[in-house]
Amino acid sequence: MGSSTNLRPLILTFFATAVLGGCASSRSVSWTTFTAFHAEGRRLKPASWNYRTLAPAAISSNLHHVSISIDEVFLRNLPHTEKGLVVLGVAIDGLRATAEPAVAIIGIKPPFGPDRFLRLEHPLQVDRFLFKGEPVRIGVITRPISPNDAEYGRAAIDVKHRGKARLTLHNAQSIKDNAALFEKLIDAPGLRRAHWIHSIPAEPADRIYRTTPKLLFVAGTTVFIAVPPPESPPEFVHARIETFPDKVELKGSRLVWRSSGADFTDLPYMVVTVTKHKRSPYVDTALRKAVRALEAEIETNQIDAAKATAARTPKLISDDRSLSIVEKNLERALLEWRTHSIDRKSAAKAGSREVELRHLSAEIESLCFVARQFHKILERSELESFMTITNAGFERMKAIYRDIKEDPAPADVLQRRCRMIFRSVGPPLPLPPPLPTPR
Repeated sequence: MGSSTNLRPLILTFFATAVLGGCASSRSVSWTTFTAFHAEGRRLKPASWNYRTLAPAAISSNLHHVSISIDEVFLRNLPHTEKGLVVLGVAIDGLRATAEPAVAIIGIKPPFGPDRFLRLEHPLQVDRFLFKGEPVRIGVITRPISPNDAEYGRAAIDVKHRGKARLTLHNAQSIKDNAALFEKLIDAPGLRRAHWIHSIPAEPADRIYRTTPKLLFVAGTTVFIAVPPPESPPEFVHARIETFPDKVELKGSRLVWRSSGADFTDLPYMVVTVTKHKRSPYVDTALRKAVRALEAEIETNQIDAAKATAARTPKLISDDRSLSIVEKNLERALLEWRTHSIDRKSAAKAGSREVELRHLSAEIESLCFVARQFHKILERSELESFMTITNAGFERMKAIYRDIKEDPAPADVLQRRCRMIFRSVGPPLPLPPPLPTPR
């Protein structure tokens, strides 16, 4: 396309309704809007996208595994934070199949200074999960808390999370523990409704091909800086947020002034990092257990048991909701390779050398197909393992050709083809010397 279409930056909307009662300080500010800047190294750039720049950062539903990290939260001059301790919580919608948000307590601390600063460093990590294409909404909540509840909450965070909140979506007990602590400290039935500070609603980036969403959920580090409302004190109103990318930068997870290196504390901000991952992290699913059992049965020549396990594996692949579309196709291709391995061992056990050779050739071709088609999501160690297996397969093919007194030329052709595949995918891998040309 000749021209690029810029997309509106991600906006953080503050819900600043005073629902906790009491009289706010004259310097309290009901922050209403945050604007987004994307971090490129230490520099900040306004969050605008076009089709070319979006491609590396786009997160597609049922295709990418992602993790979310809140790296820094800095707040100031919030209503109802004049005295005592404040508890901060997070509620995230769109991560799970259920309508209930994933919640966690991210910190308990007193505001400091006349402007009531609240700063949390690396308060929350959401472990890797498969993005399902639902709009993601991250809400940060504050409310005053009593000393007794604060002591209980700090102890719970230290024991369960070693001082840092963590959400593991495939671990039901982790979700339950976080929800119980959240309900006790923020959303218990006997408490007034909590004070919602801000919320990020973001649409999946792959929807830009059908429409132009206002907000995008993309990979990378995004810094959200507050836009002062018109009714805020004069020192905030005069802040020109459009000039900040030239004046501030990221140092670690903090914003600092480029001129002096001092911490930026003029306005509230939050730093959020979204990371794309290649593969599912789950090792305790029914599919993973079946695959481990199948590999052990093949290794120990339990042919009948291996055939039974392989027969029920396709349904487990289809039913596994933790896998992306590409991962499911990878598992199907690996199952085909293992099925050829079972058939080869069955033929070897029956003493049929020609049938064994045919299945061995199909086994090697299946593994080379896996390397060529799925190298982008395979680890280097897996590619090296596949290459070792194919090399052993070629040696076995040569031995069978010698036994049946046939020309091993087909093995040479297949080996050259597989060698080209392994050389073309991923980082360079050590390759064995070529087979001698038959005379």
